[in-house]
Amino acid sequence: MQVQAGGGAVAPVDIDDRTAVWHALSPDVAIARIAAGEATVALSPDGFSGPHSLAALAARTRQQDELPLFCALGQGPAQWILPLRIERSYGISQALPLAAPLGQYSPEPPGPLTAGTLGALAEWLRADYGCDVLLLRRLRQNNPLGALLEAAGAVMSQPDEALFIDLAAFGSFDAYLQTFSSKKRANWRRDRRRLEDEGRVSFEVRSGAAAGDALLSAIAWKRAWLDEVGVASPVLHSEDWCDVLCSCAAARNGHVSVLSIDDRPVAVELGFDQDGSYAAYLGAFEPSFGRLSVGQEQMRRTIEWCFDKGFSRYDLLPPADAYKRYWSRGATGIGVADYALSLSIAGSAASFAHGRLRPLARQLVLSAPAGMRKLVLGR
Repeated sequence: MQVQAGGGAVAPVDIDDRTAVWHALSPDVAIARIAAGEATVALSPDGFSGPHSLAALAARTRQQDELPLFCALGQGPAQWILPLRIERSYGISQALPLAAPLGQYSPEPPGPLTAGTLGALAEWLRADYGCDVLLLRRLRQNNPLGALLEAAGAVMSQPDEALFIDLAAFGSFDAYLQTFSSKKRANWRRDRRRLEDEGRVSFEVRSGAAAGDALLSAIAWKRAWLDEVGVASPVLHSEDWCDVLCSCAAARNGHVSVLSIDDRPVAVELGFDQDGSYAAYLGAFEPSFGRLSVGQEQMRRTIEWCFDKGFSRYDLLPPADAYKRYWSRGATGIGVADYALSLSIAGSAASFAHGRLRPLARQLVLSAPAGMRKLVLGR
């Protein structure tokens, strides 16, 4: 197998059924090696795999009395690291990606793996850490772990699609805009004039560290909207996870785009860049300005910024909502699915519950009227 070393060179390393020996590194050592280019981390395509984010995620995991587990394979510059955490609840111990549920994708190894490598990981998690199940949510179809997990008998569930705008294919923002109807472009110009009647319109993309209250406002707007429709978010309804999100946003790859009227933020988006791609993580707008389509204006300007920066892709992230398909202009997305690999008898029950019962429960909740959902959630 070929592993991409941190310094950019491709270093060969033989990882097969006989040499797939996993070992744990302390968070500090693992993060230091990743930062120094002495090891390669299994990338999170939505941007949560940099040293700054990994440190924030590991700290949060320890605060919750959970175990951050930096699983290392190989030695020297060819070493690569899979960041997990061990969560124990209801008598079940499960291994999850360190960024879950904050991250919207499971991490991707830097190269192809063998069945023996995955088997060694599963046995190590079971024997040394008492894990009952390995749970990887929203694993992209191009992730080399997917085929191995299926072959190992993992329960696959909740298939979806991650839609994106193929910026490289369009070449320029103007070419992208021309794919929309003349009527739609005229409506956007009308909405922009209405917006300008409200005051001086400005737009800027700030580094996450300089986002200030704009990101906090976006989180509050999004949380209020979720409360209104009666939907609970494991991240946005958790102060702990929101604090971690703000910390991750302060990393070098965090970007907060802000549309303002007279210097008052009215629409905000948080995104992360990763390997030349931009992931649109969170977007929200001031409800009182919703009638002016400020969310669409902010998104168009952010897409234009992505073109200017030379990003190849504007990733809309799963789920494949209708509005995302509209913005992607019909481009085919990347398939994603959850995989639950049981490591024990108890894990078999947990895998079945996640793969079969959880989707049914979620569908039942989302099909209920918003008023009923709000009543159940106490919103």
